[in-house]
Amino acid sequence: MSPDPASLLAISSERVSRILRGEGWQLYGGRPDLYARWRSSDADDAVTLTLPLNSEMGDYSALMEQAISAVMRSETRAARILGLALEATEIPGDAIRFRKETATRSGTLAWPAGETLIVSARQALQASAKTTKSRRSYFGNSNAKLAKAYMNSVLMGQTENSSYVVTAYAPSEEPLYESLDEQQPMLPDMPSEFIGRDVTSSLVGALEATYEAISHFEGQQSSLAGFTEGVGRGVSYELVTALQGMLSGSDGADVSVSWEQLSGGTDAIPEPVVIEFEPRWYPILDRASHELAVTSPSETVTVIGTVTLLDRPRAAETGIVRVEVLSGSPARNLRVRLNPEQYSAAVDAHRSDAGIVITGRQEREGRYYWLYDPRDLHIMDIERLAGTVLRRRR
Repeated sequence: MSPDPASLLAISSERVSRILRGEGWQLYGGRPDLYARWRSSDADDAVTLTLPLNSEMGDYSALMEQAISAVMRSETRAARILGLALEATEIPGDAIRFRKETATRSGTLAWPAGETLIVSARQALQASAKTTKSRRSYFGNSNAKLAKAYMNSVLMGQTENSSYVVTAYAPSEEPLYESLDEQQPMLPDMPSEFIGRDVTSSLVGALEATYEAISHFEGQQSSLAGFTEGVGRGVSYELVTALQGMLSGSDGADVSVSWEQLSGGTDAIPEPVVIEFEPRWYPILDRASHELAVTSPSETVTVIGTVTLLDRPRAAETGIVRVEVLSGSPARNLRVRLNPEQYSAAVDAHRSDAGIVITGRQEREGRYYWLYDPRDLHIMDIERLAGTVLRRRR
């Protein structure tokens, strides 16, 4: 990527230095107030460059272009951060990018995966708008008006060549109004407690808290405490499920933010942020989403029913089935996470039009019932199943 000449005038050598230092590059020489020599931290394939420091020099622009081009050609995280900083000089708001990596042709994505990414991006933005007003582990319809007002102000941008990206441009200083009557227009003179930048900041804080909660889970014997404690920083069921959608079927995903310059000074703009999530974290987020969404006490039940839906991302892994309940629970349907052996039995029952009997811990999460710690799963033929249900109903 060649830097736009206009962007070179909008980014200072001091800011480039901060980005390089923040991404682990090393300063190894130079002359004060004239130039600085930098190299990347990759010992095997280090990138070196000379960064001009005096904008009054006649060759400053040419040297700056060479330095920035060297960073942009490197396969380093600094290249991504610097690219976002350069692009931020022309964006119509805070640029929030949701990127999903897959093994398809560059800049493309399988259609179902693309639809999932768009849905996930919308869910993450809505969750951030909701958490700007109040912090909850599960929102449901709470704070929906603020989320709607925010989404109405957001623009969708283009994807990028190197990967598939959903870009949201969120006006940073636009006030967000919660109309008291959805049939009436929002009045400009209505008091507004929030602006678009508040939501962007909430999103970044919540994503960073989620990342830290995952690290805590891996380092503290599968503890979900980081997620529950992270609610105060914006972690929610809605945000975690949005990240699950981004990671599902991916080779990796990240969310990046380029901040629009606020009116009132050149020092107000923060550095771009990139928060990366790995596919192997999907099961952790899955467990966390259930922990955050629990809205009723659990009880142990033995359910008789039929398997009506099967979903498993890969063979020989844990899968999810939906059971239409005939007896044993007030729920009409239960979702159950099954190990590979149990899942195979559920597949057999579905294929043979048979029923199943299964015992577990039932919990309601939002609108759905889940059965946890499933055990004693066995298949029953339909005639025997019907007779058992009739006897239990008498």
